[in-house]
Amino acid sequence: MHQEKKKADGKPNSLFERVIPGENYVYEMATVGEDSKLRIMVKIHPDTNRIECPYFKIYLPNSLTPGKAHNGEGIARLALKSSKNIKHVDREGYQQLAEVTADVIDRVHAFMAKQSKKYSKATNWKATCADWNNETGLIGSDVIGYLAGNYDEQNKDNALYVPSNQQVPESWDRLPS
Repeated sequence: MHQEKKKADGKPNSLFERVIPGENYVYEMATVGEDSKLRIMVKIHPDTNRIECPYFKIYLPNSLTPGKAHNGEGIARLALKSSKNIKHVDREGYQQLAEVTADVIDRVHAFMAKQSKKYSKATNWKATCADWNNETGLIGSDVIGYLAGNYDEQNKDNALYVPSNQQVPESWDRLPS
């Protein structure tokens, strides 16, 4: 059975943070959303051993068949606060990386501009930023407070925090670095 990791005050660090005995802390993946017409799925899955900067994952399947999201064009990790396409190799030494073409960028922008199905007062972009901050324990589960800017001042010096007024990057690097 998984246990929640708790801070000194006894509260979990993040809504989704769990401890697996004998292993590192695991953050469960948050699905921001998916769009079968755009052929895109967006998830947040911060890896505590590899976090360089805030990022989100895009899955670019040929179709969004349940259980087959990894089959298709690949996966890319795109920075939330810059144009960086983040190179990543999984624990098994493999990762199918998507090339971030102009078409992919258009699909990402189209998806991010849409109304979130998860949070009624946010676009998919704001939902992505909120989910990053939630999964990293910076806002807890207070998405409404985050969208109102309530956490911006206290986290202004934290490089992993994505401010509530963060704009979508115009573009991302074509290949990971």
